[in-house]
Amino acid sequence: MFERRVRILLVLLIVVALTMLGRAVQLQVSQAAHWRAVAGQTMNRSVLTETSRGRILDAKGRILAADVPCNDAAVAYWFITEEPDSDRLYDVARKLAQASTPNYFELSRDEQHKIVVSLLPAAREQLEQMWDTLASLGRVSRAEIDATRREIVDRVERRRRQVVKNRYDASMRVHEEQGLSPWWRRWLLGEADAPPELEAFEEAIAEELQAHVVLPAISTEVYNELRKRKDSLPGLELLASQTRSYPAANVTAHVVGFLDSVKIEDLKADPELQDQRRAYLPRDLIGRSGLEAVSERQLRGTRGRIDRDLERGEEVVAHEKVPGQDVHTTIDLELQRDLRNAFLNVTFPWPDEQDGRRKESVTGPMHGAVVVIDVPSGAIRGMATYPDFDPNTYAQNYPLLSIDDINLPLINRATSFAAVPGSTVKPIVGLAAATEGVHHAHGTILCDGYTYINGEKLEKHHRCWTASMFGGMGYDGHQIPWDDVHPTPRLNPGFDPPPGHLTLADAIQRSCNVFFHTLALRLGEPRLTKWFKAFGLGSPTGSGLPEKRGLLLEDLPEATRGNPRALQSYLLSAGTGQGYVQASPLQMANVAATLARGGVVIQPTLLAEQTSAAVAGKRDLKVDPEAMEMVRRGMAAAVQTRGGSGNSVDAYLPLAIAGKTGSAQAHRLSVPERDETGQILRDKDGREIWRQLRLSTRNNPNPEAPWYRRSNRESGDQQASQSHAWFIGYAPADNPKVAFAVLVEYGGSGGAVAGALA
Repeated sequence: MFERRVRILLVLLIVVALTMLGRAVQLQVSQAAHWRAVAGQTMNRSVLTETSRGRILDAKGRILAADVPCNDAAVAYWFITEEPDSDRLYDVARKLAQASTPNYFELSRDEQHKIVVSLLPAAREQLEQMWDTLASLGRVSRAEIDATRREIVDRVERRRRQVVKNRYDASMRVHEEQGLSPWWRRWLLGEADAPPELEAFEEAIAEELQAHVVLPAISTEVYNELRKRKDSLPGLELLASQTRSYPAANVTAHVVGFLDSVKIEDLKADPELQDQRRAYLPRDLIGRSGLEAVSERQLRGTRGRIDRDLERGEEVVAHEKVPGQDVHTTIDLELQRDLRNAFLNVTFPWPDEQDGRRKESVTGPMHGAVVVIDVPSGAIRGMATYPDFDPNTYAQNYPLLSIDDINLPLINRATSFAAVPGSTVKPIVGLAAATEGVHHAHGTILCDGYTYINGEKLEKHHRCWTASMFGGMGYDGHQIPWDDVHPTPRLNPGFDPPPGHLTLADAIQRSCNVFFHTLALRLGEPRLTKWFKAFGLGSPTGSGLPEKRGLLLEDLPEATRGNPRALQSYLLSAGTGQGYVQASPLQMANVAATLARGGVVIQPTLLAEQTSAAVAGKRDLKVDPEAMEMVRRGMAAAVQTRGGSGNSVDAYLPLAIAGKTGSAQAHRLSVPERDETGQILRDKDGREIWRQLRLSTRNNPNPEAPWYRRSNRESGDQQASQSHAWFIGYAPADNPKVAFAVLVEYGGSGGAVAGALA
């Protein structure tokens, strides 16, 4: 029995020995290359090298945004963490000991050690003082410095996760797997715990041995001051770097946009999270607005990677960094500059406080936007907004910019400000009526100053401003203000309308509300909305920038749409661009360009690479050609004849243009009340507290908003209704090359204010 047990035990020992021998052979022979590679990885460190962002260039190749050299203030990672590395802190204390102990080098090691240990609190205090010094010189708060430190730690931790994942994949031979599993994505973002086996791959990464930027793009003065104090600033390094520069500053701010630090939402939505050279890390910059955001993937470069062999002391460039691609925009910088500066010198006819008809022109800054479009291609040549901001100092000034409720400098009024367009939509209404067959292109409508519905005269509303609103002037002699015969002779060749009867050309020239109220009623809400949409209202133009879609009658609440009288009232208003109709300056510039092309729509573009495709995708709305000719005549006459609604424009221009004015009703301006910290105040029920701004008058301007002026002839300065001033058109009138739209907020008269600016 005993011998049998010995034999069994011997057999088991032989089996175990053979198994171990086989495993040894496998490790040393068949898997030798694999394990040599794994062993080699423990002696390797890889570090990512930052790349540069592509430039943004105007239509003529001038720089609108580019990376330029600068200096950064950086601190070694072992001091950035909440608990500084003890060995490095010991080194700081040793330097203090050497500086404060005259015979330090004559002491024994034990005595030196005791002195160094006694100075550890002083070393920690010196480190704390360094953060305060950086905050002071960088003109930021200590809280911001500490937040930056936390972001750096988060960045390094995310980088570590990516390195660990790569090592894990390499060792498990899963390089061929495509994409990220949901678990991997959550783990890389720090939202899931790692499995136990990943602990074997946790090693120091190169980023833990580097200095990280705490103050980017420091000034020359700060750089020199930090150099002088470097000995008392533990771990400080001054690094050559690059920063984003915007040479045109405010002029192109809203078009070009700005950069901002990535947020957790950006990290989660990153389509390249699994690519360590392209993936966002905390403290990376991302295009946050304008073309910087639109072209983010194209502008953003690809990091390089350097592999370091710690044993051999060698470095190998594993991947070269790839700069971002340049982006060519359609904007013309010089035109853009002229457009922006025009808002600094807007001519405003200020009404006399006793007699509103008497005006006195003043010149000064006004709020608004202007867009200029190349008619043949749809390329946007200029898109200016005022007030604006300097993207070079956006980060520093953001706390104040973001709470400027009166001026709203961060809003791109050209695309993200939708206002009632007023009479600028009248050409659309006229073309729609003729094309739908509800009014002939040469047909006339009698205007005695009032709209009629089934023979009923509307005396209190929906009147014509060119007649009833100027002192109830009748048509004896068929005159209107300015002693100009109505209709205008020679505006309708071969056809002489009866006195007081207007054709489409006459109605556009005079901006007669009655004419277009009548056409809106004949069209009805569905067809009117259909044509507004055909001309691009009610939806983004597709420029790429964030846009407000505006409003159309189809957006009315169901309760209102179900009320026939209410819907009829809104329909009448919509015929003259009032009420439940809103559009942005970009949309109205697109309308003007479509009219200039005879009813052909081309999507407006901001990127040169998209222009050809936009032209190829043009759409012909197939409007009534005779009506189109009448619209052209009317828009030219609006500017070039004495009775035109924009007749004050012509004297300013060296060429003939065609245009349409608009004076659109505007709400009184209200802003939220804020406390000294910038927080909005609330009442006892938690509702925000708002106040209405006082209107400026000629003798009593409002220092908060001198541009917010009483602009009409109504009595009662603070009760007077307000209007935004619009002007759209194209030039030259007989062979259009450019189209435009101008909006001046609270500018009152479209012809006198927006027209003069155009």
